[in-house]
Amino acid sequence: MAGASANGNPGSPAPLTLASLTLDRLLELLAARGAAGTVHVTTRDRTKRLYLIDGRLAGVASSDERERLGQVLLGRGLVTEQRLAEALETQRRLRAPLGQILLRAGAVEESMLQWALQAQAEETVLDLFQREVVDQRFLGNVLPTDRPLTLRLDLRGLLAEGVRRRERFASLHELLGGFDVTPRHTGKVPPNEFSGPELHVLGEIDGQRDLEAVARAAGMWLHQVAEVVAHGVQAGCLAISRIQVEPAVLTPQRLVETALAALKVNDVRQAWDALVQVRGMAQTPDVRTLSERIERSLKETLAHRGLAENQVARLAGDASPTGGSDLRPVEAFLLSRVNDRWSLKELRRIVGVGELEFRVAVENLLRHRLIELHEPGA
Repeated sequence: MAGASANGNPGSPAPLTLASLTLDRLLELLAARGAAGTVHVTTRDRTKRLYLIDGRLAGVASSDERERLGQVLLGRGLVTEQRLAEALETQRRLRAPLGQILLRAGAVEESMLQWALQAQAEETVLDLFQREVVDQRFLGNVLPTDRPLTLRLDLRGLLAEGVRRRERFASLHELLGGFDVTPRHTGKVPPNEFSGPELHVLGEIDGQRDLEAVARAAGMWLHQVAEVVAHGVQAGCLAISRIQVEPAVLTPQRLVETALAALKVNDVRQAWDALVQVRGMAQTPDVRTLSERIERSLKETLAHRGLAENQVARLAGDASPTGGSDLRPVEAFLLSRVNDRWSLKELRRIVGVGELEFRVAVENLLRHRLIELHEPGA
């Protein structure tokens, strides 16, 4: 099985798509054949890249900020928020790997850094076994040159753990009645058997957040929080419920107000979402007028950004996004094609959407600090 080589030209052969294989089967084959290259994986809300050398996992990248090296170090108390912020600022200036910056600054020991890199890589892969994969591609012999790929993790061992975790995740889903439930305290004191990390999760439960929100607040992964909540329910110190939220009645006028308010704070994606909803309504003359008003305001906002079609996009390294990592399919696909070679014009042709939708996707990736733009040849 040969992966397609990428030479940076939009007209080059497309990367090999293995839609007929499950992700675990794909990784199993790549491991067995000692493959080298990059596996691009897109789920409904995030994108990941798995870097392979000799059929082993050498490194990872993810659009989920919890799976970034800085957050892994921070979540395990290996660096302080101030040290991490200083290192990220240095990284933005020097474009050096975050781990090397922290190591040279004496913020972490090399053994701890290697442990964190391994934990980051393992969780980035294992998380995929709990999500629906919408696209997977393998680029043979294509690896990043801007980061050290020091790991050599056994993929077969990760696959076995991934299958086990998938089965456990299904059990937790059935036990809790889903993962969109909201845990709340019952007033009973947690038993002494609860560990420090479990107590940390309990401290983030406020009766309002669902499991995913608790996981983000605690800086942990969903499966970890689900285990704690299941433990708490069995111990009687937690209960789960579903908070019913009455949906707001959306009218074209209200959507226009939402779009204009979003544009005032430079949230072009929310304005685009409002435009899509208005376009989906019955197109009376009044609705068309309101739709045109949103579109005009959105285009005016984007025009002030000063983006040019010949600008080249590159990944922003380990910089933490300012917003959530819930990327839309267009944004996730665009992010997976950013390679520090293709211009915005070339990327739009590859992504295959309209100019306005493409510009909104670019702006959202910029807003979340997932990509950077520079002039050709810079």
